[in-house]
Amino acid sequence: MTRDHRSVPPDHPAPAARAPYTPGVPYAPGAAWRTSSHSGGQGNCVEVADGVPGVVPVRDSARPEGPVLGFGRDAWTAFLTHLR
Repeated sequence: MTRDHRSVPPDHPAPAARAPYTPGVPYAPGAAWRTSSHSGGQGNCVEVADGVPGVVPVRDSARPEGPVLGFGRDAWTAFLTHLR
C-alpha cells in the first residue's frame, strides 16, 4: 500500500480550517515589538516580538506593516547562538 503524500495527518487541520494569511498583515496583533540593543538605529534591522505562544515573530523594522516571519523557539535560539 502506498501513502498519498498529499494527505493531511488526522491531527493536522485541513488547509480550509487554518487561519487565512493575508500578505502584508502581521499575524501577531498586539505583540510587543522590540529591536536589539545592538541596533544602530538606522532602521535597517529586525524587530522581534515577545509573548506570542510557541513562536518568535520577526519583522523588518523598516516595514512594520509588512510580513512577519515566525520561528520556533528552538530554531530562534539556535540562530542566535550561531550569531554569537
